[in-house]
Amino acid sequence: MNSFDESDDWFPAVGESDGDFTEEPGHVSEPGDEEGMFFPYVHGHPAMVDDGEDEGDLSGVVNDMDLGQPAPITPVAFLPVQNSISPNTSSSSLETPPRVGLSESGTGRRRLRKKTKAGPNSEFEYFDKKRYVFMKHEVLSSYRRLAPKSKRIWNKRLHVLKNRVCQRAKTGKVLELSDGTNWTFPSEIEWIQGQQKFTWHWYCSTAEEERQPPMLRAAAMSSFLSNYHSIAVVRQNHEEHMVKGGTILLTWQGPWGLLTDVQGSHSDRTLDVVSLCARIKADSHQARVIFQDCQKLLDDLVFQHTVNHYAIATELCTKTWKDEGALRVHLHAWVLFHGGPFMMHSLRPFEFRATRPHTSQFIIQSPKGRGHFAGAFYISVDKIGMLEHHATRLPFVDYAVTDRWITSLYSAEKITEDTARRLYAQCVQGASVNIRNLDYVASVLRNYRETKDRLRIEMAIRSQQQPFRQLPEVQQWLSQYDQVKDRYKFLVLDGPSRVGKTRYTVSLTSPEKALCLDCAGAVIPDMRTYDRGTHEIILFDEVHVRTVLTCKKLFQASIDRVSLGSSPTNNSLYYVWCHGAKMVCASNTWARELNDCAPDEQEWLKLNSCYIFVADPLWERCVG
Repeated sequence: MNSFDESDDWFPAVGESDGDFTEEPGHVSEPGDEEGMFFPYVHGHPAMVDDGEDEGDLSGVVNDMDLGQPAPITPVAFLPVQNSISPNTSSSSLETPPRVGLSESGTGRRRLRKKTKAGPNSEFEYFDKKRYVFMKHEVLSSYRRLAPKSKRIWNKRLHVLKNRVCQRAKTGKVLELSDGTNWTFPSEIEWIQGQQKFTWHWYCSTAEEERQPPMLRAAAMSSFLSNYHSIAVVRQNHEEHMVKGGTILLTWQGPWGLLTDVQGSHSDRTLDVVSLCARIKADSHQARVIFQDCQKLLDDLVFQHTVNHYAIATELCTKTWKDEGALRVHLHAWVLFHGGPFMMHSLRPFEFRATRPHTSQFIIQSPKGRGHFAGAFYISVDKIGMLEHHATRLPFVDYAVTDRWITSLYSAEKITEDTARRLYAQCVQGASVNIRNLDYVASVLRNYRETKDRLRIEMAIRSQQQPFRQLPEVQQWLSQYDQVKDRYKFLVLDGPSRVGKTRYTVSLTSPEKALCLDCAGAVIPDMRTYDRGTHEIILFDEVHVRTVLTCKKLFQASIDRVSLGSSPTNNSLYYVWCHGAKMVCASNTWARELNDCAPDEQEWLKLNSCYIFVADPLWERCVG
């Protein structure tokens, strides 16, 4: 590490440990600033990197904390290692370690205490201490009083400085922060794994550097605090966990969840989930014992004053049932720790039948955080596949339920439409809007499912039906679409029922590209479902001659847009553009209705249509 004079006009924030740090100052200032910002130079060139995050909301960081009076930042020494950095609270100089004693011969140093390895969570405790120090610092208080525009300026300067440091770290060089810690990332994988931890330490190092502009230090403090939520979530180190928060959602899965005492369930794969859950509730003693044993585990933790409230539920693994045909259950539990925020380094107290639970990080909440009871509601609500549940706090009674929770469950297909409608009504506030939105979404989803099922059945029918005959008149009609025209003739298939007019028309293209419209009782066909990018053939089934005469431009597939739904008020008016679409009219009474038309109407229909009378079935007959 290079030495420097305290009287220098600049202070290097970043350097390399091999001693080749180029002492060139980088000074950026703006009008009105008394101090500039010092940028690091390595080998005489600044580094560049991707942008960081701006200052975030601190409301979720400060939890019943005594801000008190501002306190100065005390110097902290670090162990120069990459993976574990722990604070040294000694007040001695950072450059020269204190003289702790001599060996028995008096010629060398000896240690009064055995050198111990820092625990896996000592570094996180160090970050906790920094959090409290930064929250009380007077520089941060001044920074918070700045105008938003000034904050953005300082944040941008901070992240430019950080990005230069990170870019240098990506190249695999050994970097030495101003606090004396050495960092190196030989590979891109190691950089990805250690980038977040390196950024946290860099924020702390910059915030403690007194030679940097005060507002830049405050911006580093603010950025560190805004990213503190990623430090306080669940951390896993092999079998050890660190859980910090007010509530947590746990999930247990194991071989004990396989049910073998449900009669006839493995052979009957046609059962829906609701019927299957009803059979499990009635027949399975294993499922009841699993629920009771887990409930007893949580009751014991309540008795030990570890857990204050909880919610527990057993659910059927629907994916396992659909994929493998096996009945398997898993457990969910929401836990509210006793006495507010709680920290543990192991999940062994929550082991169930030699299985440690999986923790959901997104559901960990502080006692006063938003969505504190979201996990309890997730477990208590009547979800698809739920077998049994119990909660010490009830929704709508002991805590308020927000409509966002219901929406997220419905969008994830965890609850049915009826359950979501009932829950929206219980929320009262915004119930009418939410129910209208639910009806709209449910209608769209029903149409999507119906279309999907129709296409599946259509493909099954096509695989079984006889091939259709080749009609020269139809081939000649299709050839007109090889050229671009301003209008086209439409095809008329006239004849008795059950000769294959509808199936023949649909067979001219793939199932999803054919639009079938029932025009038996329509004066004007409903074209609102037409999609020019999807549909190639439009079949007007059971259409009347008068309907065609009313919408001449539509059936000509004209280059012009067609207005439909006209009325004195045009309240239902809409436009379609069907240029080049293949129009087919299927009818049983076309010839009779044509004779009833006026001569000029008959002439127009003959000139703009290709008429085919179908007397025999259109499919090929089997020989022999």
